[in-house]
Amino acid sequence: MKVVSHTIGRKTALWLPGPNKYVLADPVAGEMARQINDGLEKEAIVDLFVKTRAYPEEKIIQAERELRQLMEGKDVLKQRESNESSRLSLDHKSKSTVFTERFYHISDQIFRVTFSSVDAELIIHPKFAHLQGKPVKSPNHQFRVFHANNHYTLNVNGEWIGTWPEYRDHFFAGMFSQKLLEKIYAKKVTEWMGVFHASAVNCENSCLLFAGDSGSGKSTLAALLFSRGFDVLADDFVPVESESGRVFRFPAALSVKKGAAELLSASFGDLKKAKEFHFQKTGKSVKYLDINYNTKNLGASVPVNGLVFVNYSADCRFQLEELSPEEAFAHLVPDSWIYPSEENATRFLKWFSNLRCFMLTYSDNEMMVAEIKKLFQKVKPETV
Repeated sequence: MKVVSHTIGRKTALWLPGPNKYVLADPVAGEMARQINDGLEKEAIVDLFVKTRAYPEEKIIQAERELRQLMEGKDVLKQRESNESSRLSLDHKSKSTVFTERFYHISDQIFRVTFSSVDAELIIHPKFAHLQGKPVKSPNHQFRVFHANNHYTLNVNGEWIGTWPEYRDHFFAGMFSQKLLEKIYAKKVTEWMGVFHASAVNCENSCLLFAGDSGSGKSTLAALLFSRGFDVLADDFVPVESESGRVFRFPAALSVKKGAAELLSASFGDLKKAKEFHFQKTGKSVKYLDINYNTKNLGASVPVNGLVFVNYSADCRFQLEELSPEEAFAHLVPDSWIYPSEENATRFLKWFSNLRCFMLTYSDNEMMVAEIKKLFQKVKPETV
């Protein structure tokens, strides 16, 4: 696979297939990466930049060496964990008992999910509990979650998907959601551009992604917007199709931190009596809010027109400012899963370059809702 490059603001974004990484580089490094990718030898590249561009030879030699190493690099940690997972991917069926089973009814499909421990169930079930229905003898899909030897293993319809150590339980949970997504829409993993750690909110067939660090308030913001008539497509796990660049619904419940539960209970009465889950790893207490997804018909996909990074701050009533594409890209990519292929990387970079990006800092909920309504109109493309 070849390096993919695309202009993002004043920088060049590069997808490096070796380590499967996205980096922002200055235009010179971007040009050098393309030359390396085209097979030019070190001497030819140095000669080009030194003689025709008048760059210092020592700096070009060093830059070429470092860039080539980065482009050909491998993620040693991930490879080691992959080897460990392969070693541990034993047939746990005979070794693990079923602690509990759940039947999730989504659209016209039924998913039987078995968990071998209470810890394994706690990672997955609370966000999907609202989808639970009656048991059936012949479900459409069988998901099996095994928990043994301090590892989680996922098996889908008899196929081993992967094994993760307990300290990487968020990767295990992400893969569970990914496989659920693929089955819901009957789309292969290669058909998804990626999954983004954000909340996707729809207004009149236009979507904004609200992103931010854990605890930044994006789920609370999504719930507030939902209570004012907006449509929430997905929370924390936002799937975007590769070919169209459109968001699809994902019917997991919204996670509401303890501090936000009291605020939102005024709009969602059931939240007061909802069960609270405490996660020792993060030290956070969470309630899950079912926002009444129509799981019989998940509906059509929606185009994405903007990306908003959220920061709740008691010291700021409201501030919305446009963010440079370079800064937005640097914030978004580390928390995203993007399918690693040359074609998909090309689509992702082009998709991102068409987004308007903003930074939102606020504490006044009513003002936030009013201004977000205006923002939807601001970013929506004009129709001819």
